[in-house]
Amino acid sequence: MRGFVGCHGVRVDQRSKSNIFFCDTCTGTLIFLTDSFSIDRRISLETKWLHDAYQLKKNIFSFSVADRNQVEIMDIETTEILNIIPCNDFGQAPFFINFGQ
Repeated sequence: MRGFVGCHGVRVDQRSKSNIFFCDTCTGTLIFLTDSFSIDRRISLETKWLHDAYQLKKNIFSFSVADRNQVEIMDIETTEILNIIPCNDFGQAPFFINFGQ
């Protein structure tokens, strides 16, 4: 893989078990790769600093949006923001997320 300055939060997509996703931090996009490592899909969160993404359910993802100092929950099929968790009380910016299982 080349061309990604800030490649963070690489994880296996639970919908396919063979594809992976990661945050291209500096462009504020979530990127899905195929099993042959070509780009399958990009989802922009219109942010300057997307540091991590965590798949909660099939199409429901949480994102650490550092420049807005919040965690955003999104349905990636509709790109609807379902919930916002402000992080002002916890410091300057959320970088990594893990909801445990």
